[in-house]
Amino acid sequence: MREQKKMRLGFSINAFAGNKFLPFPEKPLGIIAKAGFRNVELVFDKPYFWLKDLELKRISEIKTFLKKHNLTVVDVSACTAGGYERLDDDLAPPGQRFGPSFADKDETRRKLRIEHVKKVIDWAVLLDCPNVNTSTGYQPQDRSFEEAWQDVRDCYREIVRYAALRNVWVNIEYEPGTYGPGGLFIANAEDTLKMIKDVGMNNLGVNFDIGHSYVCKEDIPRVIQMFAQRGLLQHIHLEDMEEKKDGTRVHFHLVPGDGNIDFLPILQTLKKVGYKGCITLELYSLWDKKPDKACGKSYQYLMSKFGKFFRN
Repeated sequence: MREQKKMRLGFSINAFAGNKFLPFPEKPLGIIAKAGFRNVELVFDKPYFWLKDLELKRISEIKTFLKKHNLTVVDVSACTAGGYERLDDDLAPPGQRFGPSFADKDETRRKLRIEHVKKVIDWAVLLDCPNVNTSTGYQPQDRSFEEAWQDVRDCYREIVRYAALRNVWVNIEYEPGTYGPGGLFIANAEDTLKMIKDVGMNNLGVNFDIGHSYVCKEDIPRVIQMFAQRGLLQHIHLEDMEEKKDGTRVHFHLVPGDGNIDFLPILQTLKKVGYKGCITLELYSLWDKKPDKACGKSYQYLMSKFGKFFRN
């Protein structure tokens, strides 16, 4: 009997930033490959990749480098577009700097974000990548949740329609937070599902971040089953998170094993629902805390403790 296909393990380039890891992306990608990873998530925002990287010559260079290091691009993150508002010498990760957002009151900014994601979709196609990760950003303080919801939905309808013609999945990543002026707009699994239903298109899925779900105090295996039953689970982020003595869960991405998440039941659930995609480590919080060592440590920890779940 043929062995069940296992999940893949990847690493996001967003852990690497700052002068130490110039030039981008060659040095970070080399570190990721040396650690043992064969799958990578790229980030289309400063300081990683930006508009100049849309040129065909540059795309060819990137593909050649990836092939040389036996790396496959499994996801391109378009969660942020801070590069429109940041200086070129700002080499920190975008973090929560979302830039123009689908939820902005200003229609010009919403349109800029739509066109930005379309460019990322085209870039992903040329890199043979099936997934583009998105977020809605913050809820603006100058409008209601209901008004912003309609604009976010309409933005998604436009970019998802564009992606469908190119056989690309657009995926929503929700961020832990609370609603209200200045709060994060899509902040839990239930509202992610509601947005997907409201958009009503077949190639809008979920980039499920395990750490975010943990901080939201969700039942992670139940959420996985909810998304998987609907065919929405397209890509997964993994990192550890800390729970303090008072029960507060801190949104700070840690190396697996350094926090309080119990990964075994999560991986067992993913296996049970038949997930065969990539689980990608996302450690951007450690960009100034020896991310090269965190990369290698993560690979060794996951493969030594949970290697039976992964193929590489």
